[in-house]
Amino acid sequence: MIRFDSLLQNSWRVKDARKEMAAKDVCVLVKRLSDELTLLSYQQKINSTRLFVFLISNNMEGVLSYFIASRLKLRAILLGVNALTSLFETMNTEHFAAFINFDRFRRLEGHEKVKLISLTGKATITSDPVPVLETGLYKEALFFFMTSGTTSHPKLVQYRESVLVENAIAVTKYLALSPEDKTLCFFPVQYMYGLSSMLCTFVSNGLIIFENFQLSFAVDSIEQYNITTLPLIGDLMIPLSRALKGRSFRLKRILNASDRLLVSQALSIIPHCETLWNNFGQTESGPRIFCLCLDSVNDVEKYSRYGVVAPGFCMTPDIKIELKAPDSESCYSEMYYRTPYAADGYVDKDFTLKKMDVWQQSGDLFETDGNGCYYWLARTANEFKYKGRFVPIQMISDQIMNQTGIRHFFSRCEAGGINVNVLEFTDESSLENIRFLLSENWNIYSCKVKIVSEFPLTPSGKIKLVSNPA
Repeated sequence: MIRFDSLLQNSWRVKDARKEMAAKDVCVLVKRLSDELTLLSYQQKINSTRLFVFLISNNMEGVLSYFIASRLKLRAILLGVNALTSLFETMNTEHFAAFINFDRFRRLEGHEKVKLISLTGKATITSDPVPVLETGLYKEALFFFMTSGTTSHPKLVQYRESVLVENAIAVTKYLALSPEDKTLCFFPVQYMYGLSSMLCTFVSNGLIIFENFQLSFAVDSIEQYNITTLPLIGDLMIPLSRALKGRSFRLKRILNASDRLLVSQALSIIPHCETLWNNFGQTESGPRIFCLCLDSVNDVEKYSRYGVVAPGFCMTPDIKIELKAPDSESCYSEMYYRTPYAADGYVDKDFTLKKMDVWQQSGDLFETDGNGCYYWLARTANEFKYKGRFVPIQMISDQIMNQTGIRHFFSRCEAGGINVNVLEFTDESSLENIRFLLSENWNIYSCKVKIVSEFPLTPSGKIKLVSNPA
């Protein structure tokens, strides 16, 4: 079993705006911080079988937090302070061990029921043996991730650390990462794609550089550090491609980190890399179920349907897929998957694990070409019917975004047609463009523009879908 802690014996490097550290330097610091946390937990009589909440301000603190939790075999979750409210919605306070942070001046008003431990790495550790932290019968750390769909409340997902490492090994293999590779990462490591980028670097003994995304600064960083690997959300591909225009270098690989990749986005960025990788995954499945290697414009055109690039083929042979139609009248199928990289299950407010079923319902509509390539259609929560016909909401939405960039959501109107809801301060030119698009391309679904004063939002800031009758 390979754990996070095992990766400290490798020869990778990690860098952010403040410093660069080699694995051996991180190892020394992690041991010191782990001993400090153990001693403080013992002194404060903290129940170490409960959940340790690491409050991080940047990715370097995230790296340290993962390794500390692994070394001590804790149950742990990494969060920014602004995510605490959502955490309290998912778990009762009596199940928290402590808040752990790296800022000794931080105060958390309103959360006094949970003990706060500030790690400095400078505290004097006595020469006496550090007491053993009693974490239960676990052979490895358990990590928890917060996830929520557009129609549900936040949920906690439990992972064994060894499964996360196994997933990273599989991803490293198909991407052919090596010690020469340098990854530029804009994603927080407390989320699945940022974590995967981090672990793949640690497995392959490369260099990972953490930066906050700024368009012009990103281009300079790519050139300055000779970046080979760039995980990127689809929405940034077109603006980045414009900024890269005229530059002489091409990245070795760009990875799409979005739920879907539009053809327009792929076509814009592919001249600037040797390989564009599309993929698809969920927090519950690990970051990859499908992957697809795109080397040329012809590949993009070959593996695209309805303006969206296919997520592709199963990442490994042991990932299995089934497409199931919800009823006999449906012309679409929901994707179910079985993967060895899946989470253990969801954890409720009382810290009780509900194990995952062997076959997981993805909540996404897919189709396949019969040759093993899978094409994404839409989220099932986005499913609308008009006069018994499936309405391709995601295709309509993608066209609106490509042509106007206006944020919107869909709802059912009283007459049975489809409302495209936009905010009341949207400029008239954009409104006319949307109306023209709907009348020219989608009039058969009776699509109309509706002006609203605000969007219904989930606690995580996603647009909450309105209930839609069949």
